[in-house]
Amino acid sequence: KACVVAPYQVSHGTLSPIEMSVQGNNLVSSLCLPQGFAITDATTFGNVSTALLSANSFLHNGDQLSIVHLLQSFSDFGIPHTSMKLHKIIIDPSDNIPFRVLIPQSMFQIVNGRAGTDANAEAGGIAYVLSRRSENKLHVSTQPIVLTPGNTVYQQYSSDQKKKEAVESYGSQFYYVDPLSGITRQDPEDEYFAITGVTLNGTPVAQGSGQMSVSTGNVVVISGSKLTDVELKVRILINPPTGSTVTIDLSALGSVVS
Repeated sequence: KACVVAPYQVSHGTLSPIEMSVQGNNLVSSLCLPQGFAITDATTFGNVSTALLSANSFLHNGDQLSIVHLLQSFSDFGIPHTSMKLHKIIIDPSDNIPFRVLIPQSMFQIVNGRAGTDANAEAGGIAYVLSRRSENKLHVSTQPIVLTPGNTVYQQYSSDQKKKEAVESYGSQFYYVDPLSGITRQDPEDEYFAITGVTLNGTPVAQGSGQMSVSTGNVVVISGSKLTDVELKVRILINPPTGSTVTIDLSALGSVVS
């Protein structure tokens, strides 16, 4: 069956909704993080929980943030299909599990002081759902799926009939959002080629800085993921500003390691 990611409403309830909007290549939510807070490989779920509680008065200890990621794909015959990946964050300042072990950066990072996705989030749509168990009742926020930047498939398949067929073609998981459900599902996100940083002699080079002046003995380090899965090339201007320009494989200048 054909299936297209659309702005479906994935939950309906009385808790404060988490707004999500497109900003450049990112989806940015209304969840605030304290100024100066950063998520590193050493950051724990407890650290993130404490940060979220201190910056968002509507969050409570024991709440759950469910990240619903609908992925858009196509069959070999060009038929659109969707799949779903789920991630959960239980608000618990005492949780010492490393955050990045279970929650990928593409699904939750800091964007201008707020929680959001990065440009490497696979095309489709995303929602952050807030849920809370109180007096033996499950409360949730009302959340729609927000399409990832650049996703144009929905526009091509957005007739009422097409949307009805898509909704009926897959089921929902009703109890994933219950903090007491005991469900431990945390889906891995596919890792894609990405350049996450460049340094020159140990000094970070800002994204969009343009040309770098590199001399003999300088050390340039390019960090990222899946760097060995693609053929990286570099464009070199010799004897600037009037010299000649050549394009060569990056591997000819140094080592490319995974």
